[in-house]
Amino acid sequence: MDTASADTYVRILCNLPDVDTAEEAVRHCLPLISDLSPREVQFEAADPHGLRTGFLVELLTVLPPAPATPADPGAALRAAAEGLITRLGLEPAALRVTAHTPHAATLDADEADWAAGRTACGTYALHARLGADPYHAPEDADEYEVEDLVAEGPVGSPDGPDSLGALARDLSGVHVSLTTRAVGVSPDAAVRLTEELAERIGSLALGPGGAIQVQQEPGHDGDGSLTVGALLGPVDVAAPEVLAAVSEALEEEGWQRVQALPGPLLSSRWQSVVASGAGLTGLDLHVADGWSLFQAAADGQ
Repeated sequence: MDTASADTYVRILCNLPDVDTAEEAVRHCLPLISDLSPREVQFEAADPHGLRTGFLVELLTVLPPAPATPADPGAALRAAAEGLITRLGLEPAALRVTAHTPHAATLDADEADWAAGRTACGTYALHARLGADPYHAPEDADEYEVEDLVAEGPVGSPDGPDSLGALARDLSGVHVSLTTRAVGVSPDAAVRLTEELAERIGSLALGPGGAIQVQQEPGHDGDGSLTVGALLGPVDVAAPEVLAAVSEALEEEGWQRVQALPGPLLSSRWQSVVASGAGLTGLDLHVADGWSLFQAAADGQ
């Protein structure tokens, strides 16, 4: 194996003993997931008859070789993983290179540090290996090219790990929420117009192929107008940049910003300058990460 070009695959094992649900576990681990963009994320409730309680979280992340990578496999692995180990709240010196397999290593957190909550997302251990997943490495891993060992399919895809990994990305990624107001049209027409607007905004501001969800049963405002919600994303772009791009796209579509809306999200109210009596006449725009949108919805904001 050429250690100068071999990636380091790291399995991070976490335990959140006071967490009861997958959603709460995701919330606890969002900062770490956002930082690492792991290849796999798995959540599961701890076995009630096992040694651990609460929720277990496992992440697989892939690290590039460190600059000036040493030729010795153990030293190369240490150099690549040192920054991650520190990020996890662990001690790099505690990394133990496996004697019979010098391109693999393990690290156990100090139990007192873990119990006091000083490790990221409740990290209690990690396993690392040069060139292969430490859980699924072939015995003759040295004969494999690194690119042949890359997992197929993104997290949350039909070919990837379970749907909780997709949930983690949905909560950490930035979304665009539109709530349109329509007058003088049927409910079906209000939904269709909102879908068309969301597709155009998504294409202009977020690029083609982005996920779009549109409410199929319109709501009714007190003034007789219909309201339809649409959600675009997630995208891995900062919320202010997304807001700027969506605002520019709305202006190109003939919309005018009339006021900022209060609250924890990047929110504003817009009105159409081209609608004449019937169609979409106004909308509320919200831009935020998925977790903030979820909390705002739960709080009725």
